[in-house]
Amino acid sequence: MSLYLDLNTTLRKAVNATTLNYLGSPLPMYWALDDYTESGAHVVVTKETTDPNPQSMGSNPPQDLSGFLQLVIKLPRTDDTLDAYLSDLAGQVWEQFPVSTYQDGNIKMVINNVSAGTHLTVGGYASVTMRINFNAMYC
Repeated sequence: MSLYLDLNTTLRKAVNATTLNYLGSPLPMYWALDDYTESGAHVVVTKETTDPNPQSMGSNPPQDLSGFLQLVIKLPRTDDTLDAYLSDLAGQVWEQFPVSTYQDGNIKMVINNVSAGTHLTVGGYASVTMRINFNAMYC
């Protein structure tokens, strides 16, 4: 396998294991490149990475890279307490992605931190963008 294929598998597993609850129900999560129709409360997921950094010479050197998962949590602008709901959902992301290190197949993941952007309102949605910063090493 390759670094990027294994990393994509690892990140999709992490997102699939994530449950963000809003008004007692889990929010649907969509990858930005997947086919979906934006409606209701939902989360849009993207991944950004640096180019791999080879750590030694050879035909197949170990590699590492850094990047982040971005979760854009979007709620319809239908409630006066949207700010509180967005803050609660951001807290759920922090709880589910603690600073940690773990191995998944050929990928060693290091979750460095989680950051939250400001609460925004665009069109019919209120949103907050969460970034889960990581380093990944191919083993």
